[in-house]
Amino acid sequence: MRLHRLEMTAFGPFAETTVVDFDALGSDGLFLLHGHTGAGKTTVLDAIAFALYGKVPGARGESKRLHSDHADPQTPPQVSLEATLGGRKLRLTRVPEFERPKRDGSGTRTLQPKANLTWLDGSGENLSRITDIGDEVLRLLGMSADQFFQVVLLPQGDFARFLRAENEEREKLLEKLFDTQRFGTAEQWLADRRRAAGTALDTHRQGIDRLITKVGMAAGFSGAESVEANDALAWSQELLAQARTELAEANIDADLRQKESAEARTEAEEQRRIADLHTRMAAARADLAAHTASAPRRAELTHELEQARRAEPVVQAIDEARSAARALRRAESCTRSAASQLATQLSAPAAADIAGVDLLTVVTDDEEPDRPSRHEADGRLGHPADLDAAISQWNALLGVLGEVRADAATAEQLSADLAAHEAVAAQLARRATELGQRRTELPTVIAGAQEQLREATDAAAALPGLRSELAKWQDSAAAAVELSRQRTALDRARGEFDAARRTHLDARERVLDLRTRRLAGMAAELAGALEAGAPCTVCGSAEHPDPAQPTDDAVSKDAEDAATVAEQAAESARDRIGERIAAIDREIESLTARGGDADPVTLADAVRTATHRFDDAADTADRAAALTTHLDTLRAEESQLYEQSRDLDSRRGTVTANIAATRARLDELTLRLRTAAGADDTVEARTARLESLITAATTLRTARTEESTARDAVRRIATRVETLARTAGFVAEGVEVPASAATGPASTAVHALTPGDTSDSSETEPRSGVGIDAEPASDATRYSHPDAAAAESVSDLPGQANGLPVDENSSRFGTGLDVASGAAMDPAPGVAVGSGTDAGSAPTESAQSAAGRRVDRSRAIPAAPEMPSLFDLFEEESSDEVSAEEVEPAAPRDDIAVLTAYAKVVTAVARSVQQQAAIDAELTAADRARAHAETVLAEPQIRAAAELVPGDLDELEQRFARAQRALTAAVAAQSAAAERVAQLERLGAQLWGEVERIAPEQRAFDELAGLAEVVAGRGENNRRMSLRSYVLAARLEEVAVAGSLRLRRMSGGRYEFVHSDKAGPRGRRGGLGLDVRDDYTGAIRSAKTLSGGETFMASLALALGLADVVAAESGGVVLDTLFIDEGFGSLDADTLDAVMGVLDELRAGGRVVGVVSHVDEMRQRIPSRLHVLRGRTGSRLQATVA
Repeated sequence: MRLHRLEMTAFGPFAETTVVDFDALGSDGLFLLHGHTGAGKTTVLDAIAFALYGKVPGARGESKRLHSDHADPQTPPQVSLEATLGGRKLRLTRVPEFERPKRDGSGTRTLQPKANLTWLDGSGENLSRITDIGDEVLRLLGMSADQFFQVVLLPQGDFARFLRAENEEREKLLEKLFDTQRFGTAEQWLADRRRAAGTALDTHRQGIDRLITKVGMAAGFSGAESVEANDALAWSQELLAQARTELAEANIDADLRQKESAEARTEAEEQRRIADLHTRMAAARADLAAHTASAPRRAELTHELEQARRAEPVVQAIDEARSAARALRRAESCTRSAASQLATQLSAPAAADIAGVDLLTVVTDDEEPDRPSRHEADGRLGHPADLDAAISQWNALLGVLGEVRADAATAEQLSADLAAHEAVAAQLARRATELGQRRTELPTVIAGAQEQLREATDAAAALPGLRSELAKWQDSAAAAVELSRQRTALDRARGEFDAARRTHLDARERVLDLRTRRLAGMAAELAGALEAGAPCTVCGSAEHPDPAQPTDDAVSKDAEDAATVAEQAAESARDRIGERIAAIDREIESLTARGGDADPVTLADAVRTATHRFDDAADTADRAAALTTHLDTLRAEESQLYEQSRDLDSRRGTVTANIAATRARLDELTLRLRTAAGADDTVEARTARLESLITAATTLRTARTEESTARDAVRRIATRVETLARTAGFVAEGVEVPASAATGPASTAVHALTPGDTSDSSETEPRSGVGIDAEPASDATRYSHPDAAAAESVSDLPGQANGLPVDENSSRFGTGLDVASGAAMDPAPGVAVGSGTDAGSAPTESAQSAAGRRVDRSRAIPAAPEMPSLFDLFEEESSDEVSAEEVEPAAPRDDIAVLTAYAKVVTAVARSVQQQAAIDAELTAADRARAHAETVLAEPQIRAAAELVPGDLDELEQRFARAQRALTAAVAAQSAAAERVAQLERLGAQLWGEVERIAPEQRAFDELAGLAEVVAGRGENNRRMSLRSYVLAARLEEVAVAGSLRLRRMSGGRYEFVHSDKAGPRGRRGGLGLDVRDDYTGAIRSAKTLSGGETFMASLALALGLADVVAAESGGVVLDTLFIDEGFGSLDADTLDAVMGVLDELRAGGRVVGVVSHVDEMRQRIPSRLHVLRGRTGSRLQATVA
């Protein structure tokens, strides 16, 4: 390192810009920096340190206040230093953090520090980031700020304190100067390994303790067992043997309890079997008693089932009558609907002028004379002669309209032709409009095409310039990519350089070590070259009485030379990498000149912009040919449009003439069609109306015929129902018995006879006041109103029972067993059936008993709902226009009365298939229950059980339960004992393995712990030196050797340094002791016993020696500039001469030494001086060059 020029502005006591030319000042190799105390001598050194590292040494750097109080508050402090570092010339400029007052006086503003590094050799990239500059200075100098402050700026009193310091203080300074991080890392690594091994060992011991606890818990101990690991195996085996004994005892007890439980179970099961047999026997006897008690009930059900089966043929016939009555109702409805539809069509205003309508229309005298009444329309409209006459006339009119349909087709075609002509005319009009618009627009389009053609021509002319611009930006972008790659290569090369530098330092350290060891054994080496009688090359004596003998670790010249060659090879490798770094720097500079240092995002945007501009221009230029062709096409189109307009005008005239002729012909045909259509809008409408009238009249005629047929069918089925009922023995009240079906005249009494039993009338009591001799109601009273028959009817002809569809093979009538509703009759013999029961009368005792029986029977047999009257099937719904009195009956009233009366009688005794099945099932079940009971009582086991007396079953079952609980407890104890044995066997095996494995782990931990203690300076390390202290001791020994060379020179051969590696007092660490050997007395003295001048000489020698060792440690960096601050005033003249001699030796080696002192004698001895002058406005410098 060599300093060239220093410039300071507003820094420390220097208010103005102050310049120091070190090249001129140090031309003699030695200069003096002097001045009054506080003038600013040390500030010059602080400025050099700040320029290099951004901070000043010692306590002065803690205040961070470097601005001169004499300078303008607005002027920031600044230091600029030109120097050669690591063979490269550069300029470093730094501005510290600065509190600048605000211009309005309201406070201060903090300015952040700034720095710049400029390469003055013309190669490399200038730096502006503070961290990058710091890394570069560290790379070039090879030493940190603390090392530089101690080695280059030999500070006031620091080395005197270092000389007298204790080991701990000396260690702190040496750690700043020498890198011992890797040795500290080794110490920490061993400590971490010992800690990890200890943790693992503790974890293993805890695992053994947990296993011991588990063994104790498995053996049944409640608390944690305190057992040593060595005794754990025997203890676990003892517990296992005890558990196995308990398991054997548990097995014996479980077998005994199993046998007792089996015996108790056998006794209880036998007694339970006897109790079950007695229970079955009692149930069978109860079933036989119940069967005997239900004999009356079964006789009644048998009689009821017989009546229902005889009524089935009559029920089927009544079902057919229901179907016939409903068919008659549908026929009447169809007739009324057809008559209503025909009357509605005839009453339409458009039908008034149709021939034949007057044959069917009947005019009334009400408020609407044009509307026929319902009775008249139903009569007149249904007359076959009138219907046939009207249908004939309407068919004739249809034939006439068929002839006119041809004109309708022609008119329709003419309408289509007229629409087509008008569409063509509209299309031609639109085309004429389009042609006119296009002829108007075309001149503007042609002008636009001409303008686009001119733009394409201009774009083609601009293409070369745009292509050149694009190429320039692309080259810059490529340079940016390459610059990034080169910077990466530079970082990699710098890493390789640092590695090579460390390799070189290691090689140089080995050379120094071998050289020191060789010098220590130089006497033996010289003695080995002695020959008898030949003079000694050292003392000249021809006698050699006691030549020195080489030691075992003596170093030969060949070993030193080999180490020197290796050191030179490492230095060459380092220099080659440095040259490669320089080449990369030059390449980076070239790429920067090509624009590669620009922002990549900016370059990418510029390339995209240039590319878009070039592509747009190229696309525009490429359209020139197409635009020329397009312009020619437009001009040709302009000529074509004129010809098309002329042709279009001619076609529009022809189409207009065709439209006029077609419209005239169409008007003529339209008049003829309107005449034929009459009151309707079109011929088709008139045709549809006639066809609808013919259809309605035909439908009405057919409906009348079907209605007559249905009425005859009802009459026939009524006769059949009456015949079947009387044949089955059922007689309906109020119906005369034909001579062919009865033995005498019909009785006028209203009564009902039970089929097959008419002799014993004394058992039948009158019901509701209607007896055998009751006067029957007259026909006029019974059927005077359509609802009269319905009021007396009990059931109609239903098609459902209980609201559900009935099987077609079963009866379709309900049983009417609901007594409360009064809608059903009891089928018991002798019960009269009348028109009803008075509300105030009470039923007889026989009726009450019958009702009771029906209630009992309804629990097993489902009842049918009340059914509508048969007459209801023929009743026509009333409306607002027609009353019920105006409707003719659908069939003769006698037929309806017959069907209703017999349905009433048969329904009372009829039963559905489900009800018959239920009755039959009940009878069958009673017989089966009796047979089952007899079978049970006949069983041998039952007969045998009758002879046995049941025992106390509860006591036997409790005994079995106690035996079972005892067995469960025994089995649980057996299982627990087996589980305990299994756990102890498993845990014992685990405990055995863990105890066997902990022994080698303990030995490994002891060995690692001992080694860590020794490396840390404890344990068996009798010198109390840690590994890091040991390395520092070696470096201090080198410093002592290098310093002794200069101390002997300064002291006239009296003093030299002696390094001591003994342990300190009271257990303090050793290895960093430094004493002085006095050659006058041969004693080794403490440095604290030296006088003031001796202390300065020793400190200076020690500082110079330290500078040599640190320079070697930093890669052999040559420190061409050195500053020594104060201390010369304590020397006498002779000693000062010796010291100056040493400084002259340093100067003779090419170094520039700056001495900082205010001693007047130094100004006489050193002609080149830099005088610091103190003033009220600040300090200034005055240089004197020899």
